[in-house]
Amino acid sequence: MFLLRLAGNVFLSLLDLAMGAFIVFVGSKVSEHDVSVYHYGIGALLAALPDLDVLYMFLRWGRVYGDHHQYLTHRPIIGISAALLIGMVLGGAFWAVTACACMLWHYIHDTKGLGGGGIAWLWPFSRLYYSLHGAENPEESIMLRDHHQGLDSEILSPSPKSVIESLMTSILLGIVGGSIWGIWAGFRISAAVCFTVLALWCLHARVGHRTK
Repeated sequence: MFLLRLAGNVFLSLLDLAMGAFIVFVGSKVSEHDVSVYHYGIGALLAALPDLDVLYMFLRWGRVYGDHHQYLTHRPIIGISAALLIGMVLGGAFWAVTACACMLWHYIHDTKGLGGGGIAWLWPFSRLYYSLHGAENPEESIMLRDHHQGLDSEILSPSPKSVIESLMTSILLGIVGGSIWGIWAGFRISAAVCFTVLALWCLHARVGHRTK
């Protein structure tokens, strides 16, 4: 079950990784900036970077506890400002804009109603979680529920969230892969994503049944 939940945590970040690569793809086309496979990887990592806190907790304690959106990595004003500065210094205007876009996507995805459980957009000026539904105290956020329970019900099992995000991931990776290796490679990548997700759901269903 440990390995299965580790896979669930990876799948939880898969859409962010795919969107980061897609942002690099779109940016390169708009700006006519030459990029390589290596650069797509950088974009993917940038879009998932705020979730380093999840990786840290899982590898150190074997579980994610509490609300990891309270960590500094999930403070948009800090994260986007740092991305802008570091991107400009290390890569110029293209990477400054790209890094900001990747980080901005992650925070939007973490917003309640858009895929996440809530995020403090205005911290350090406000600790409230703002979303399309208004503002709420972090203590009322669904981020405080059991992380493993959320993985089991929404990621490792078919759910509106897992279905939508897996389809988006397959499409985005298919587009990026198609632009690098050709259209048929893109189709194969999309199919591989869908097959992997289905296999993960089936495996979780079998393991979950045995552990009950």
